[in-house]
Amino acid sequence: MTPTSSVKQILVNIGWTYGAQLLTIIAQVLYAAVTTRLVSADEFGAYAVALAASGFVQLMAMGGLGQAVGRMERLHVSRLASLFSYSWILGVLGAVSIFFGAPAWAHLWSSPAAVDAIRLASISALVAPAFGLVSGLVRRLGKYRQFAATTVLSNLLGMLVGLLAVVLLNDSVGLMVSVILGQCLGLIFCLVLCERMIGKLGSLGGARTDITYSWNLTGTNLVSYFIANATKISVTRFAGAAVLGQWNRAEVLTTVPFQQIQNSIIQVLYPEFRHVKDSPSAARSVWTDLLVLCAFLVLPFASICSAVLPLVLPMLFGAGWTTASRLTMVLAYVGALQLLSSVLGGAIESLGRFKWMWSNGAVIAALQVVAVTVIALGGGLESAMVFLIITSILRHLIQVVQCVKGGYLAAIPIVFGYSTAIFAAAMVWVLFYVLLRPSLILSAPTWALVSAGLWFFGVALLTIYSWRSMPVAVILRRYRNRK
Repeated sequence: MTPTSSVKQILVNIGWTYGAQLLTIIAQVLYAAVTTRLVSADEFGAYAVALAASGFVQLMAMGGLGQAVGRMERLHVSRLASLFSYSWILGVLGAVSIFFGAPAWAHLWSSPAAVDAIRLASISALVAPAFGLVSGLVRRLGKYRQFAATTVLSNLLGMLVGLLAVVLLNDSVGLMVSVILGQCLGLIFCLVLCERMIGKLGSLGGARTDITYSWNLTGTNLVSYFIANATKISVTRFAGAAVLGQWNRAEVLTTVPFQQIQNSIIQVLYPEFRHVKDSPSAARSVWTDLLVLCAFLVLPFASICSAVLPLVLPMLFGAGWTTASRLTMVLAYVGALQLLSSVLGGAIESLGRFKWMWSNGAVIAALQVVAVTVIALGGGLESAMVFLIITSILRHLIQVVQCVKGGYLAAIPIVFGYSTAIFAAAMVWVLFYVLLRPSLILSAPTWALVSAGLWFFGVALLTIYSWRSMPVAVILRRYRNRK
């Protein structure tokens, strides 16, 4: 796939990273199933506000440090020392701003109860830049197996202590403990894995180029933050924190797992993207194949989640989460689309194509202004979901067009591959939705059942007959024996 890494090794690294993410997802679902029964929707709303507030500060503070390390051709101890110093400067500034700005954040989100949780999140803002830098270095060194093990360990320990805090406090402050402790432990473990390549402080002048890159990345990340949270802020202000709490619980089973998958892919591939900075032809086939494979992975899976989760969520979280159950049908697809956007966005980002990123962000930000206006005029949560889907589709569509024009994607294969994946996802959704709801089958007229049966039988035969010529099969054959 690249001059330095074999396809097999890249897949192994993704496997280790995703394995860690998968174990974390399972633990998070169990953790959520317990804490949802202990904490009210209002407190989960305050918790979601604290996460959003700290997320903004961390975007400012992280400064793309992990990405800056990931795209380095060579690693120099003095250069890393400069970035390590810079990370702690950003961390201190972020922690101070979020601690003293907590009342303002709570007012913005119309959630006064979130003040204490936001202030506690200042600890996370303090260590986040250093953790981002050091974890990026661990991945750049290729220590994916060790990083996966320490990630699982730090997250599990954080959840265990966090669960105890929730039992004792029953509020949003207790919910923040798991996040903060997991991050702090992750930083410590990653410093050990770096084997003294980093840990000392140095002059900022030694990393001037990397700092410039990180600030460009920070600017585009801020636009992404606005895009991701504008509708949430408006929903909270006009519908209340409890609605945001429902949204947060729905995300635990939808967008969060997809984010874990995208992280496992991007963390491994980001260092590889640096090899095609000046060669679109080297990226065209590989990037196209990568996106088509991702589409075949996540879109049908999103269909399964959309059909199954509305039935499963009440069993996991108990009564009182009806709104969250309905939201999972939409958020599953949002998570899948965001994964595709993030993978391609990571590639664009590694190229330093910030003009592409800014133009994309400007269009989507303008759409968010329209969304907020509609919600403020009484559109409610339903309008927010509609705009969320539109935003996710449009953002990725713009990325694809930019890369096709730039020569980094092949137009016909990407269109054909995506179309096939979308068709497969639609078939999967109908199949799972109907089979899991027997009342629909029992109440349907005979002609409808016969027609549906013949349709699916025909699709199955066509799939079997043409499997070898389908995009995913062609791609898998192409890379099966590639070193």
